[in-house]
Amino acid sequence: MQKAVARKRNRNHRYQGSFTVEASLILPFLCFLLAVLLQTILYLHDVSLFASAAYEAAGKGAELKNVDSGQRETYAREQAQKLLEGRCLACTVRNVEVHASSGRVRVKLTGNTGFLGGMTLQAEKEAMCINPVDFLRNVEKGRRLFK
Repeated sequence: MQKAVARKRNRNHRYQGSFTVEASLILPFLCFLLAVLLQTILYLHDVSLFASAAYEAAGKGAELKNVDSGQRETYAREQAQKLLEGRCLACTVRNVEVHASSGRVRVKLTGNTGFLGGMTLQAEKEAMCINPVDFLRNVEKGRRLFK
């Protein structure tokens, strides 16, 4: 009986440090996974932010009435910069390009992030300049043609 108790004590004593070794191998791996997950979430947030800012700035530039394309470009660029200011979490805004023609406003945003060796963010959105009154008048003219 005493030999069985002594063997049991020796067996428990022999495996006592194994949990420390396992934890020292697993814990850094779990911390690395957590860091990658957090950085990926921040990156996806910024991708979404870039897309929505480009779309909103293009729409606001297209809403302007009775202005030339230079004023549309300036206004859309200011709006895009306002929308991105202080909201990016994992990237830096590198460039804001705006091209306005008589019927369209195109906003292109680019940025960089230090994640995984430096990834590039890019969003390009376009909005049409439509005068709602003229659009509705043209729709009514089209209806009259087919009556």
